[in-house]
Amino acid sequence: MRLLDSHAESFLKENGFCKFDLKAKSILSQLKEIYKKHILEPENKQMFVTHNDGQVEKTTRIHHEIAQVFEPILFQFWEDYEIYAAHFVVKKAKSEESFQLHQDWSNVEETIERSVQIWLPLDLSYPENGGMGFIPKSHLFFNNYRSGSYSIPRVEVEEKLYPYISYTRLFPGEANFFYTSTFHCSFINSTDEDRVAVLLNIIPKNQQTLYFHKNGDEVEKYKMSTRQLYERLHLLEKGEAPAGLDLVEKIENVQDDNVQIDANTLIHHLTKENSKRGLPADYELKMYSVIRDENLEKEINHRGYKVIDFLTEKERNEILKLFPKFFPDRTIFKGRYSSMDHLPAEKTLEVHQEIQKIIRPRIEHFFKDAYSPISILYSKKPDGVLDIDWHSDPSFLLNEQLEPLYGIWCALYDIGEKEGSLMVVPGSHRFIKRLNGTSVTWQTPLSELLRELDQYGIQPPLKAGQAILYDTRIIHNSTPNHSSIDRDCTVMRITHDRTQDFFHILMDKENSNKGFVHRNTSDFFFGNTAKHHQGEIEYKNLEGEMYFFDYPMTKEIIKQYFNRF
Repeated sequence: MRLLDSHAESFLKENGFCKFDLKAKSILSQLKEIYKKHILEPENKQMFVTHNDGQVEKTTRIHHEIAQVFEPILFQFWEDYEIYAAHFVVKKAKSEESFQLHQDWSNVEETIERSVQIWLPLDLSYPENGGMGFIPKSHLFFNNYRSGSYSIPRVEVEEKLYPYISYTRLFPGEANFFYTSTFHCSFINSTDEDRVAVLLNIIPKNQQTLYFHKNGDEVEKYKMSTRQLYERLHLLEKGEAPAGLDLVEKIENVQDDNVQIDANTLIHHLTKENSKRGLPADYELKMYSVIRDENLEKEINHRGYKVIDFLTEKERNEILKLFPKFFPDRTIFKGRYSSMDHLPAEKTLEVHQEIQKIIRPRIEHFFKDAYSPISILYSKKPDGVLDIDWHSDPSFLLNEQLEPLYGIWCALYDIGEKEGSLMVVPGSHRFIKRLNGTSVTWQTPLSELLRELDQYGIQPPLKAGQAILYDTRIIHNSTPNHSSIDRDCTVMRITHDRTQDFFHILMDKENSNKGFVHRNTSDFFFGNTAKHHQGEIEYKNLEGEMYFFDYPMTKEIIKQYFNRF
């Protein structure tokens, strides 16, 4: 059994999970109808799954109806598979509990093959509404059997685990693929809507499905079909013997107790796996690698930025010539101005194309499989105006924590604090794990504590042609220009050419904690929909609503986090 997408297949095998566009948006309405038809929601449960309903006929019928809807989709992406189990998984609105990190039951011989779970939410999914998280590579940690008699590892999602959990945001129609042996969880659903998802288990075609029973010092392996699973689940979950199933073999049990696995064990094993690859313990996993130099990529991953020698003198001079061409009278501006904010839409595209033509050799030198969705001319008048404070730029990748998105801020003259160069807060790209909407640049729990960041800001002096390469989530600002010249630079974004989840959030004018998520194409900034960078946008592809929840922020939290950088 394999994924036909070679990159996704490789990522899944190495890391135990992957985010994937299953292109299943067309079947969501059918799945919602199945859910509405069959589900009588139990009371006093913050999370429930339909295979625990206890009504075998109903559970089996739900399984078959879901499988029938999925079959025309799956064969386009998977080869040599069979659907073993299908059900709904529901996280109730306003839940107060996350679902622990855990592994699912073994149902095949995992030393030979692995079974895969497909988790497809019926609406936009993200951590705050009960989305999923994973411990990367955790399918490699333990060669353990899991069942009712063996139990499964359950690890509470506590604060010390946060740096090690990879999480996903999914547009409707996208799915998480993960092995049953991968540690996974779902977060608290803080919204007013139930989070409903389909969980589909697929196995290698013609692979024998098994139940692994612990009987003293022996492992008993029994054949178990889908129907038998649903018929006996309520008994097997209690650890009872699998009566009525065909015994395949018995072998010696040499396995440690699953319940002994805890947060420290997971951190230890992930640290060990990352160390094998020369990575920091809490390395932030990326689905795509776009920076050629591995050491440079590691530093950006850890600190969020690095000064690089970017442009040659010839390339720098060619870009400088673009300023008088597109800004013939620069005396009309005050403070900061750029081609994106102060030129007509057709001119912003022309600037982008000319910059890309000039810098193409440098992009190919530093990056691989790269795509630049935006590049601009950017300057600041020598008027001493302080017109921007600490902020993080608006997000436009839904999974900016999983997919690489870097900024290049390149000086065209020697610049430093006097000229108002870029100032960054090292490590801040991973500090606030939330998206920023387009109608407000900075809306976070830090709003009342921005001055606490002053002591951590770094403002590297740049020689002409040098650039700050940075993770676009990094907190940054720039000081006033007290020199005698306009502070000319060029700024651009770099991502992987496979990146698909470009989006914009239009914040609700009546509810500051609510945003409307619109999907965009990779050429959004220069397409027909974008008339102006600051918000004159035709929002067409509405994918769903997203809610933002502030959490307590103190000086002590800021100090504890940033002192390590």
